[in-house]
Amino acid sequence: MGTLLLLLALGALLCSAAVGEARGARSCAETRQALSSRGFALGSVPPTLISGEHLRICPQDYTCCASETEERLSEQGQADLQALLGETGAFLTSTLGSRQRRFQDFFEELLAGAERSLQAMFARSYGRLYTQHAHLFQGLFVELQHHLKGVRPDLDEALSDFWSQLLERMLPLLNPQYSFPEGYLECVGHQVESLHAFGDSPRRLRVQ
Repeated sequence: MGTLLLLLALGALLCSAAVGEARGARSCAETRQALSSRGFALGSVPPTLISGEHLRICPQDYTCCASETEERLSEQGQADLQALLGETGAFLTSTLGSRQRRFQDFFEELLAGAERSLQAMFARSYGRLYTQHAHLFQGLFVELQHHLKGVRPDLDEALSDFWSQLLERMLPLLNPQYSFPEGYLECVGHQVESLHAFGDSPRRLRVQ
């Protein structure tokens, strides 16, 4: 910001030189000194006031600004503005990245807490029956973690697989008097939503 202000001050100085002509001051010594401190070659700055009718940015009456000076000032202004925007953009990127990481950590903690709560509740309610099939639920949470990290953008297939596998395991357990061929169980598993085996739970889980 300080650089931009200095460039504005230099522009004002170029204008003041033109005003000074009315008082008989035709020298550009002050302007040459200021621009020289900014790295301008003195050969690019006229020693006395010149007509600025050919200029695009500097004053178009009498001025200490030549075409080369004007071009150099324009380039420096653009470079300084880009640097300033780059610093601001880097700060915003850093801030947003930090907040995203905090959100990510927060949701990962929520997910881990949900998995622990489910395991504890199902272990108490179903005991050995749950522990024998706990890997199904653990696999679901792995898929949810992958989704949270962006590894699996679409969860529909993973959720469908979960309900299908769950139905394939539950059908023999709920009907021990029957023997179900593996192909039959697989076929039934693919029809889990049309059979409404778990009510509205698959749809609600997908939405959530």
